[in-house]
Amino acid sequence: MGFCFITPIRLIICLLFYFFIIANANGAQLSLNGIANYRVLNHDYYIAALYLPEPLKSNGYKEIFTNQQSKQMKLLVNTQNWRPRFWQTQWQSDLDINNPNASKQLLKELTTFTHLLKADLIAGDLVVFDFQAGVGTHVFINDQLMQSTNSMALFNALLSTWIGKLPPSRDFKKRILTLGSDQVTHTNIQKLYTNTVSEQRKTDILKWHYSDRQLKEIARQKENNAQEILALKSRLQARKAARIAYQQEKNRQAKALALQKQQFVEKQKSLAMGKQTKLTAQATLTKTRDKNLALKEQKYYKGLYHWKLYTAIRQNIQYPKWAREFNQEGTVKALFTLNHQGKIIDTQFNSEEVSNFLIAEVQEAIREVSGKILPPKKLSGKQWKFALSHNFSFRSKKQNPVLPPVKPRHL
Repeated sequence: MGFCFITPIRLIICLLFYFFIIANANGAQLSLNGIANYRVLNHDYYIAALYLPEPLKSNGYKEIFTNQQSKQMKLLVNTQNWRPRFWQTQWQSDLDINNPNASKQLLKELTTFTHLLKADLIAGDLVVFDFQAGVGTHVFINDQLMQSTNSMALFNALLSTWIGKLPPSRDFKKRILTLGSDQVTHTNIQKLYTNTVSEQRKTDILKWHYSDRQLKEIARQKENNAQEILALKSRLQARKAARIAYQQEKNRQAKALALQKQQFVEKQKSLAMGKQTKLTAQATLTKTRDKNLALKEQKYYKGLYHWKLYTAIRQNIQYPKWAREFNQEGTVKALFTLNHQGKIIDTQFNSEEVSNFLIAEVQEAIREVSGKILPPKKLSGKQWKFALSHNFSFRSKKQNPVLPPVKPRHL
């Protein structure tokens, strides 16, 4: 047990060390695992509470001894007076039964522990056994550090008196390992969490080890420490505010950069869509233009073929002799169909309107050209229909002119 007595400098160092230990003990995030009453011969000595990082989920309580995470035991004194001799006797008995193979170092630490009390404990006093990984085990009485080690052995030895092979009772062990829901548990929890230790009582505990002069020095140093802590908190808050401001500015810049990237991507996407739309429109325009050119081309070749056929047929038409004898006039209208070899495969005439002599003349002229004038190679299709009209008149030999089609510029 490392206590400090002699010089003010050593006293200040101890106080700083104690403050560090207490701050860490209070800062650990632990959960109440179980709570029970410690009784000997129907005498209620204290309320016992075990705190762990997480409540146990099974009966595998042995893992508590090997777990290197923070853990804590609390004793809230119920008896009116717990004398040092009874404290020593009870703990020595419980520790000896549950720790038969203790090392020399542990025995030394346990001996120190059993001789901690220099005066009676009274109802309302709070004893805390705290273990923290990397720090060790510390014993507090009313927030005053009474003993410290750098290992977990002392904590486990004390814990074994609660949940070891020979606990105070089966019910005690069960309540420590599993938090109950009965009225006894609720009452104990209420007592533990509503208990307060007066400053005078804390000072009484300090008097076990320090003189009045040292206590005054402790109070003065405590005030100085409080001011230093406030100053430290202020600096930490300023640093935190600076970090927050820096992070906010960093986030703002990141958001601005992300927005710029998003706007750039959207602009590129819009340009790409515009380009694609333009290309699509151009493709549609080109397709329409090509289609129109193809239609014009086909129209030209069909017109050219029609003109050649019309010219050849008219050259073969003569006024029928018998039609002149009978004074027959009229316009013959013909609709004829040719195949890809230029042969006539069908003819239709307005036979109800003109003489058969006139129709026969035109029909014969059409037959004369059948198979002799081939369609243009670039004219698509397998057959085509053409119309022809020829006017037979005694008054005039003129026919409606048949002009060749105008060749498109792209041909």
